[in-house]
Amino acid sequence: MVDRLQRDIQLLLHHFAPVNIFTMQNLKETSLQNINKEQATYMWFQLLIETLLKLPHTSQANRELIEECMERYCNNDVEKRKIEQFDAEHTNENVIQCCNAHEGEILFDVGSTFRIYDVYEYTNDLWYVSLTLLDINSPSAGIDTKLYDYLAKHSFDKNEPLFVLCIFLEQMGEFERSKQFCHLLLRDLPEGHELIAVQSHLAVIEYELGHLHDAKSICEQTLSMHLELDQRNGETTISRPLSHLHCHFGLILSELGDYKGAIYHYQQAISLNEIVLSRDHVDLAIDFNNLGLAYKDLGNIKEALYWLEERALKLQLSKLPDNHPDLAVTYSNIGETYCENGNYRKAHENYERVLAIEKVALSPLHPSTVTTFSNLGVMCEKIGDYDAALAYHRQALEVLLHSRTLDHIYFATTYNNMAAVFDWRGDFDEALYHYDKALEYLLTSVGTDNHPDIASCYNNIGMIHFQRKGYKKALEFFEKTQKIEECLLERNHYSLATTYNNLGMVFAAQGKLIEAMQYHRRALAIRQRALSKTHPELAASYDNLGVVYYKKGHYKTAIDFHQRALSIQNITLPHNHPSTAITKEHLGDVYFRLDNYRAALKFYTDALNMAQTRLPASHPSIKQYSAKMNQAKAKLAKNKCGNLGFKSESYVYFKNIPNLLSLNEDDLPTIPSLKILDLQIFTEFDIHSLHHILHCIPNLQDFSFTLINEYLDTPFIDDLLDGNNWQQILTRHVSNLNKFNFHMSFLTDEGLFDLNLVLNSFRCFLTRYDNWHMAISRWEIFEEFIPFFMDSYRNESHEYVDNLSSLIDLSTIVTLKFEQSNDLRRSHVVPYILR
Repeated sequence: MVDRLQRDIQLLLHHFAPVNIFTMQNLKETSLQNINKEQATYMWFQLLIETLLKLPHTSQANRELIEECMERYCNNDVEKRKIEQFDAEHTNENVIQCCNAHEGEILFDVGSTFRIYDVYEYTNDLWYVSLTLLDINSPSAGIDTKLYDYLAKHSFDKNEPLFVLCIFLEQMGEFERSKQFCHLLLRDLPEGHELIAVQSHLAVIEYELGHLHDAKSICEQTLSMHLELDQRNGETTISRPLSHLHCHFGLILSELGDYKGAIYHYQQAISLNEIVLSRDHVDLAIDFNNLGLAYKDLGNIKEALYWLEERALKLQLSKLPDNHPDLAVTYSNIGETYCENGNYRKAHENYERVLAIEKVALSPLHPSTVTTFSNLGVMCEKIGDYDAALAYHRQALEVLLHSRTLDHIYFATTYNNMAAVFDWRGDFDEALYHYDKALEYLLTSVGTDNHPDIASCYNNIGMIHFQRKGYKKALEFFEKTQKIEECLLERNHYSLATTYNNLGMVFAAQGKLIEAMQYHRRALAIRQRALSKTHPELAASYDNLGVVYYKKGHYKTAIDFHQRALSIQNITLPHNHPSTAITKEHLGDVYFRLDNYRAALKFYTDALNMAQTRLPASHPSIKQYSAKMNQAKAKLAKNKCGNLGFKSESYVYFKNIPNLLSLNEDDLPTIPSLKILDLQIFTEFDIHSLHHILHCIPNLQDFSFTLINEYLDTPFIDDLLDGNNWQQILTRHVSNLNKFNFHMSFLTDEGLFDLNLVLNSFRCFLTRYDNWHMAISRWEIFEEFIPFFMDSYRNESHEYVDNLSSLIDLSTIVTLKFEQSNDLRRSHVVPYILR
């Protein structure tokens, strides 16, 4: 008992809770609907008193304080008179008394409400405060209870006073102190719903501190605790603490990149709140917003907009005034979703609605406007309007500089956004300065470099060094980013795709093409899962892969990847966007290497025109595009004037024949009598060509397809190994087909494919065709040393047979035959099959 008391005393001594002070006269002037940590007057008294006590006792310090106050209130004559009186009358002994002289009655609250009766200095380090305990519900106390009632409804609920303190500390950004009091509560609380509420709050604190896996673990433990409690009591509990837990779990999983897991928990929170509250309760809009943002992060824009526009916005419009701040939050989320999808017009419309609400509902330079200005700045950056983007970010910074609180996270975000604009404009010195400022604020805020936001900042600094061709320094920062993100985030988190992409760019620039290809493929795989098929970031991956293929000498494949990128950019990005110019430059590089100088000149000219429209004249890209354009012109002029019998090689590379040739399938001839087709291909092949071939054979019943190629370009492999493509083609054109056999064999240097994804895509054939079987195998070939060759086969034999057995009952096999086209060395799998 004594030991526990001593530990508690030490805890309270080292983590002393701040006393919240507020005045009765200011309480009456504040709108209770807008109370937050920026507007809560009682916080500022505490901060002022603490600051005054910590100021150095020098005349210079006093003078600086007075000058700062006079500058802050230069347009407020009433406050200026108070400051002048304070300057004339204060001494070191009565400074606190002078500060409070004009504030009327002062109260403070720590579980109970007290009136301050007297305050005097007891020693140099200790002040004596005489208090009177009040009954706030007693009319004789003369206390306006609006503030207390508001906080009781929105924060206190029926929680323990110490838990209320935990909530306040968390809202004030005092995460470590809130965490300490949570642990103190958890030690003494019995199992039950109060314990679940505290655990859920502790998970939020760990999330705020950047300890994402710890936060996830707490949520998992708490859900398990809840299930055990329900089983023990023989009931299914439905409560607000449980819905809050699911909501917090969703928030944490979303930050970790597990968007599907986040969606599940947000849906659970909605189901619970529809029972605990009601199906049309306005608070459900918060859950709808969370769910919509999770779908947005997953890349499902249609579903995201359904929950944001159809559910959250419609519910709020039916329940809230037109200018309610909660509506601004929803409009902001809708704008962010449209911006993510490249619909910048709709994004701008919604951000303008947010500004309109904030103009009416909030005071000028209110801290909430920072997010809106930042969102508008990011949107302008994405469309290439860098002057407007910088103007919005500077407005955000102005709001922060006038804010009464020093929110380091917001400062870091704003400096980071400004740096990104300078980066795009080619002003790398300014960009690096602002990124360093962002990093400084982040480190001050989170207190450790093991945080996702720190990783993001390292990544941005690395990009500046990359663009300056400081590849060693860039690699250093990208590897820092990778180390943090792989430690903190899920393996398929979207942020990791950006990091892998940037590492791939550095390795490509250094000529390390194998490493570059590996990282770009990893980035592409994540982006294909997380983003829509027309997302600009997906285009960036395609373009960067094209650069690697170009450097490897695979020019046809490079053209295909660059064209993929260009087709996306033409759909989603504004005309003359710098990213499109970069892709056109890369296409020019490929055609220049192929001696097709006319095509190269066209792409270089397009890139230069785009850059001159969007970028400042001093931007390095303009000089680079201009030099390449002049090189292409010189080559053309030399070939024309020299009359050297120059042989022009034209080369048309069809990736998607229906689109490039603009064929009308109705004009194609048909062969109704053809029932059997054996199609064998021994060169590069595009699966989309089958659309035209099979369209001409509508009554086909037996189709055999063979593809054997020593090397096949990667884009074709992706399409050929997608069973959904095959199902779409066969269903559309040969609906009478009852027998379908195909064999494909090819080599690729892109590493191993995910067999589970391939098999799952072909499962549709199991239901459509009787006795349809499929076997896919893969091998990794080692060029360095032959003895490893067979070992690599054996290492994958288990996986090969496991995948085979998921579609075929191996016990029914009576004959095992190897076709001539098969490699006899694959016989290593036979023992595993026969086993």
